[in-house]
Amino acid sequence: MWWVDVRAIETINKYKESVVEKYGENDNLHPELDVVCGHKLAGARKNVDCTGLAALVQRLKEQIAELELDNAEKNAMIEKIEENMRLYAETSEKLHMLSLNVS
Repeated sequence: MWWVDVRAIETINKYKESVVEKYGENDNLHPELDVVCGHKLAGARKNVDCTGLAALVQRLKEQIAELELDNAEKNAMIEKIEENMRLYAETSEKLHMLSLNVS
């Protein structure tokens, strides 16, 4: 049974080497779905085409980036609205105090 562990370790190491070779040392750039194609390195099911997965990963990363940007913009708008509400409340309080002083 030790050969199973050895083969698994070899496969993982080959996969890690191929990902570093393909995407560089920065593991933040490594797509998670490349794991699906890791079986190619182990010699299993070689007829699987992973090029479509790479395009899918790229498209999903772009969509995530757009959603994160939208979320940041919405959060900025919410902060502005909250600030305006606070300023409105302060102004209303000041106007109320002034109206009491005039009376």
